[in-house]
Parts: sequence; C-alpha cells; structure tokens
Amino acid sequence: HESVDAVKGVVGNRFVQYLFVAAGLRFCAGYGIGVWKAPFFREAFPDFASEFSVANAFIISGGGILSSLLGGVISDKYSKKDQRVSLWVPAVGSLLAVPLWYGTVHADSFYTSMGLLFGEYIVAECWFGPVVASLYKAVPKEVQGTAQGLFTVLTAVGNAMPVLIGSLQSQYGLPDVLAYAVGAAYIGSGVFFFIAGEHMPKEQAVSQPKSP
Repeated sequence: HESVDAVKGVVGNRFVQYLFVAAGLRFCAGYGIGVWKAPFFREAFPDFASEFSVANAFIISGGGILSSLLGGVISDKYSKKDQRVSLWVPAVGSLLAVPLWYGTVHADSFYTSMGLLFGEYIVAECWFGPVVASLYKAVPKEVQGTAQGLFTVLTAVGNAMPVLIGSLQSQYGLPDVLAYAVGAAYIGSGVFFFIAGEHMPKEQAVSQPKSP
C-alpha cells in the first residue's frame, strides 16, 4: 500500500503530470535521433562514413557537455527570482532544435549537415538536469525515489519513436520521417515544458526572499 500511495502522490501532482508528458516527448526525440542518425548519414552521405564517425563522437561529447553547462548556468542565474526559468530553458531549447534538426536531415552538404547537428545538440541537450531538479523540488522527500523511478520509466516511452520511424521510413523516406517525427516530439516537449512551468507549485515558482 505504501508504494501505491507513493505512486499516487507523485502522479497526482498536476505539475508532475505535465513534466512527465514533456519529458516523455523529449525522450522520443532523443531516442529517434540516437537510433536513426547513423543510418540516415550512411544513406545521405555514403562517402563520408569515416568523417561521420569522428564528427559524431565530437558532437555527442562536446556538444552535449557544452549544452548541459550552458543550460545549467542560464537556469541557475535566472531562476533565482523565478524558478520557472528552469523549465523555460529546456522548452526554448526543444523549440530551437526543430529548425536545426530539419536542416540537418535536408542539407545538401555533409559538413553543413554536421554543423547544423552540432547546433541542434547545443540547444537541445540542456534539458535533463533542470527537469530532474524541478521534479525533486515538486515532490516530498519521502517519495523522491518513486518520482525518479517513474521518470526513468519514461525512457520506455522514448523507445517507441525509433520503432515508429522504422515503420514509416520505407514509405515516406527517412529524411522526411526523421524531420517531422522528431520535430513533432520536440515541439510537443517544448510546449509541455512551458505548460509545466506555469503549473509549478507557487512555493517553487517564485523564490522566497532571504530573511534579513
């Protein structure tokens, strides 16, 4: 009964509901890119296999780390007065990723495509830390472990995206399927991150002034 009550205590929170929807969609975008990025580049730029391996490793590590650092710095700086900024950062990042990802899969040049992919990583990979921190702040300490477990389950939702892309790519073409499926997930996650921010508990949304 305690575990059931803990789950109810987490998912019964309207803010957490919106946050989970946003995170689930964001996992969909990430898993779609992660699984189908290499097949796309092999198909679109078959003469650049070795260059892709090197550039992709740099983008994943360098771009991901830089995005996380920038997202954390911006969130920490501007969320002191309004904690909703911690969700506005991933919301804006998800929305900015849409045109960059579209350009990645429709670029005529390999190097243009990789440059746009690097930009996409910079804006999009800033979401995880601020989202998890916001989740912890929104639930009581005694159910934070349950909240983390439920958040991890959302990765299963993300795994549906590669399957969807695989089922559609032979009919509609991989570039278009990647552009629109991943783009839709990014737009959805951005919208729901904004909505979650607006439903953030008041004691979390506005930082309390320090006592003199």
